[in-house]
Amino acid sequence: VSFGAFYNFFTIYETNHGMSLETTSYLWAFGVICEILLFYFQAPLLQRFTLLSLVKLGVFMTAVRWFLLFLFPTSLYVSYATQSLHAFSFALHHTAAISLLYTLYASQKKLAAQFYYGLSFGLGGFVGALLSGHLYGEYLYLYASFIALLAFGSLWLFRLPAKNS
Repeated sequence: VSFGAFYNFFTIYETNHGMSLETTSYLWAFGVICEILLFYFQAPLLQRFTLLSLVKLGVFMTAVRWFLLFLFPTSLYVSYATQSLHAFSFALHHTAAISLLYTLYASQKKLAAQFYYGLSFGLGGFVGALLSGHLYGEYLYLYASFIALLAFGSLWLFRLPAKNS
């Protein structure tokens, strides 16, 4: 849901804060490059940490990312730094989340993936876009950060089911 602010309003937000459209395009490309690099080099993280802890990390980094955009909307350096966090808030989170669902629902992997994509990108994207459009303004990324923090808090309440012996 918090990504609704990013996918629908990042370019508008940055250009309204003095960034050129060309610079904003470079920011988009930089975020994608960071995402691809983490997709390529994430195996050691997936082997060293639990999938749930990586999902939590991705959500927390998302909250930090949006909060930094809110605090420093005119800083090119902070904008690049927040775009580098796309590697964690999207790439690592996506891999860990889908892998966790595959682990929890090993016999129904296809259904788990459909559920994940439909709920996160479908319903979450829809609600995030609507909410961001309604909340657009100077505090948009503060709201987005708060939404990501709520998700992070809910993950602390989540307990993985015990494995059957």
